Amino acid sequence: MNRFKMDPNLKWMIKINSLMVNPIQFDRLNKDDKCKLDQDKYVLQKIIRSHITGIIVMLLVYGLILGFIDFKSLPIMYDIIVLIFMATGLLQSIVYFYNVLFESQDYDIYKTLPVKESYIVIAKIISVALASCSVVAPILVVSIASAIRNGRGLMSILGVLDFILIFMVTMFLGAGISTLIGGFNIRKKWRNLFMNLVNMVNIIINVGFVLS
Repeated sequence: MNRFKMDPNLKWMIKINSLMVNPIQFDRLNKDDKCKLDQDKYVLQKIIRSHITGIIVMLLVYGLILGFIDFKSLPIMYDIIVLIFMATGLLQSIVYFYNVLFESQDYDIYKTLPVKESYIVIAKIISVALASCSVVAPILVVSIASAIRNGRGLMSILGVLDFILIFMVTMFLGAGISTLIGGFNIRKKWRNLFMNLVNMVNIIINVGFVLS
């Protein structure tokens, strides 16, 4: 059983990067008195709980919304909805990857520690994946709903595979684009402005979809 136990160094790095994925959330939690007394444990628990809550909320809300769409009569709706949430997932992953790759500025710290270099990459990917999962969760709902509406309930497993594939694509593109942005020799304030605009567009897309 011990061979399946996560390396403590990797676990610690995932904790650190989970804090850096969303600096605004971290700053808010950091003001909590309880957090100050036991930051490592309390903050991580709060962040993981928020990720899980976000996934559940997105599945429930969009499950109710998408469950009434007749994908059999309107097959194009499936493509439109998937593209919408793939776009929001991509935008969010760009922001998250940018935060852990550039804003965190933690590479020099890791170099002084006895940790594998591969752990740095793995920890950052896992932390971003945990935070981004809720954004693309509706794709899982629409894929399964589409299969059921088309009388292919047993084929809903393909909806899960679609979700995994799309999620991996958004993660890959998000990492590439954020790396490209971080490599530009431009002022930090302009990069931050771009990231804020990405967040704003993401919010507008989600709110617009719900209201429509």
